[in-house]
Amino acid sequence: MLQQWYMFLYDLDLNNSSLLIAEYLHKKHGSFDSLKYVILNLYKLNCQERILDIMEKENKCLEDIELRIIFYKCSIKNENTISCNMLNNNSISNCKSANNYDNLKFNADFYKSVEMFWKALTKSDINRRNLLIESYKIYSYNIEPLYFLILEELINDVELINLIDLNPYKEVLKEIFTVKYNSEFYHPFYIFLYSKYLYVEEDEFKLFNLSHSSYKLYKHSIFTYLSLGLYFIFKKQYKEAKKILLIWISKNTTDLFIIYLYLGICYSKLRECENSISCFNICNKKMNCTWKSYYYLAYEYLKMTNIEKSKFFYKEGLNVDNNIKIQEGYIILLIYCEDYKEALLYLSNTEHNKTANNDMYKNLKIENTYLNYAFNYTNENLNNNFNLLRCYCNLFLGNINESKKYLNLCLKDYRYYCTLGYIEHLTDNIDNACDAYNKSLLLKESSVVNNLINSAFERDKENDVYNSCTEIFEFLFINNMEIEVI
Repeated sequence: MLQQWYMFLYDLDLNNSSLLIAEYLHKKHGSFDSLKYVILNLYKLNCQERILDIMEKENKCLEDIELRIIFYKCSIKNENTISCNMLNNNSISNCKSANNYDNLKFNADFYKSVEMFWKALTKSDINRRNLLIESYKIYSYNIEPLYFLILEELINDVELINLIDLNPYKEVLKEIFTVKYNSEFYHPFYIFLYSKYLYVEEDEFKLFNLSHSSYKLYKHSIFTYLSLGLYFIFKKQYKEAKKILLIWISKNTTDLFIIYLYLGICYSKLRECENSISCFNICNKKMNCTWKSYYYLAYEYLKMTNIEKSKFFYKEGLNVDNNIKIQEGYIILLIYCEDYKEALLYLSNTEHNKTANNDMYKNLKIENTYLNYAFNYTNENLNNNFNLLRCYCNLFLGNINESKKYLNLCLKDYRYYCTLGYIEHLTDNIDNACDAYNKSLLLKESSVVNNLINSAFERDKENDVYNSCTEIFEFLFINNMEIEVI
């Protein structure tokens, strides 16, 4: 059944999903037919170098006439020198025969699903996401929509698992879309999947090996350039990352918005704000059904102190997806604009949403899916940030005891000690204030904290300290904002 499945997907030019199923079967059983369809799909996906690598290791492939012709074509495209002995020792023993799908129950719904999938790819707004989901739901054997939903990050992890559960082969799909790093793979999508995993794991050695070996085997794949870009971003070599991403963009047209996100991040790190905004706008135009482009635009405009545009893009992003990360950015903006009560209301909602999300993940009992891994990566940092934001909302409102309560829940980093010092300073505990300020300075140098410690030594509370809360908040949440891959 699975064999007929990937054959049928291939004949309908649904090559990503056909390759994923064929690869899964080949890894499980090592059959020649599944390997053949791995190669056929790789050819459709323009992965000539990987095909040559496979066929030079698997000489049996050259006995198949279709694969033998593909070998010639790939060799011509890559100016590869063909070994005559290699070909002469392999006689042709298999010619193409018509595929038989008698055991499959593909009906009108399948073709309706395929039509809706191609229609979805013509959209860039929220209809793209909705049509992809509907396409998959109509006939879950068509997993091409699922592939695009994951690639373009248009669904969260709970939605992913719920969609997978609609498929009769849900355990197969869970295994396909689970992050288990393996240096041996065929679909270039895994380059991107594993690169983000290794980036989060901070595994520089494996990330280097993956990105550079991919350049040899998948030279014409956008995922290779994304992986290389991610490696250089990890190394903080933003000029190199920018160069790699621009090479791809200059030679190819692409609708995959993520490459513009990465390029925009590079420009932002290099303080090229206008270029960064331009990249995020391109991304938003290509794919305005994802919250990420709105988040990055809002972030960049806030760094430029363009409050109105920042607020506009945060609100637009929240209309697309009430993602907890974009909520965090919007709450920072609200506090910066002195809307403390509205900020506390949002913080209350985020606590409710976080608890609900954690319950859903716990009930699903899943580990290490691509999207779930990203969720776990940000969860601890977000909890810490939200507690610190609650602390500052209460500080601005004069609720010292409430602010202390939330500060005690925070990680003891430079922000914690700076804030603790400020609260002790406010309550005239000067020795404690100076001690906390010094601990903050040991972790991160700051002129703001230096000024506060001087003020504490001079016991000049009335003139300076009460007016310092905004300056400290800007130091902790605005001036030190760093754009990151999310």
